[in-house]
Amino acid sequence: MTHIDLNKFPTVEKVHGFLKYDPFTEFPSLANLGDISERIYGCTRFVFEKADKKYPNWSENANLRAFLNEFSSLNEMLKKSSQPLLRKISIEKIDYPILHFLKLLRNVNFHIKSITGGNTSFQATIINKTTNKRVGEEITITLYFITNCDFTLFQNANDIRHYELVDIQKTIEWVDAKQKEHGIYYVFEAALRQYCKLIDSTVANKKYNAYRS
Repeated sequence: MTHIDLNKFPTVEKVHGFLKYDPFTEFPSLANLGDISERIYGCTRFVFEKADKKYPNWSENANLRAFLNEFSSLNEMLKKSSQPLLRKISIEKIDYPILHFLKLLRNVNFHIKSITGGNTSFQATIINKTTNKRVGEEITITLYFITNCDFTLFQNANDIRHYELVDIQKTIEWVDAKQKEHGIYYVFEAALRQYCKLIDSTVANKKYNAYRS
């Protein structure tokens, strides 16, 4: 049975920036990992990719599939890494619930059932995070979310039998609540940042051990 720790959900920021998340700025060491670096870039490429105005729903769904594919490929590169410590942080060997959610979601969306997407709009205030002061007028923000994000979507996933169903149910509920508040791509961004932080700390630990030896 695969164990996931429900205390290890990532933090989804309450204040969002307009610039696309760049993990290589936050964690410079990630730029030197070859195929792993390329997959990390691939994930960032499809987070918040602009929708096609002519076919908005299709393009949003395609961007979501592309992100999941790159995220799955990132996991495969870690599993095949020449560095033993990196192989130990493939999704199958760690207990971060959001990462297992993405793994299951990719399996479902590619092999079993398409995700149904929708949009929600709300008014937002622009804040200068340096001065903490309001900038200009309110703007309308439109966010994409998965409308059928429930256990029914996942019940036929190939690997669902390896989990405690109550843990998967609680993970789905957490994701659904967060996506309805922030949009699914901010949840994906938080998951990517959590995984990048783990990869970065693993690389740093490897360098420290090499220095000690």
